[in-house]
Amino acid sequence: MKVIDMERKKTKKQIGILIFLFILLASLPIAIFLTRQRQDVRPRAALPGQANFKLSASDDAPDAGESITVTANLDVTDDNVRVSGVDFRILYSKDLFEADPTIVAATGDDKPFTDVIVTEVDKSYSEELNYLRLVLVARKLTPQLAGGNNIPLATITFTAKDDGDATIKYPEKSTDENGVPVIQVVGIELGGNTPTPSPTENP
Repeated sequence: MKVIDMERKKTKKQIGILIFLFILLASLPIAIFLTRQRQDVRPRAALPGQANFKLSASDDAPDAGESITVTANLDVTDDNVRVSGVDFRILYSKDLFEADPTIVAATGDDKPFTDVIVTEVDKSYSEELNYLRLVLVARKLTPQLAGGNNIPLATITFTAKDDGDATIKYPEKSTDENGVPVIQVVGIELGGNTPTPSPTENP
């Protein structure tokens, strides 16, 4: 009998642990999944090399009501290429983030870009995802344009609305289902035949 009682106590303890773990898992904060894969996106201009868009986050598990800041950067793998414009989108879970995220583009003095041409937020991409879009240009002479790794594009601050598994990422393809580009890079090759001033028209 004593052995049976001990086994019963042990079973009750195991059930209690399972219940505790279930409650713990159910109360976990929102989990953010960033696309850490480096995406190869060919520049719109006929230039050698590739551009890799990257995302990093200040927090990958914010509680509901807390903010998370995401930094968007660009790597240019060809040292002879300078960036004069970008047009990109970032996708995010529409049900798990508050509307109207705060966007701070990398424009101004000592920044890679001079102007924001287009800003769009909370646009529907799919049943689960919204997107934001930024078009940035650099109206500078070619030697003043940014190149190399970790070129800042923007910082975006999201506010978690609810618990769950949320997504923040770049589109997996550079064009949508209609063939419309969703990620583009405009660049100038140093020493090439491209005019020295960056294009000033809208991308």
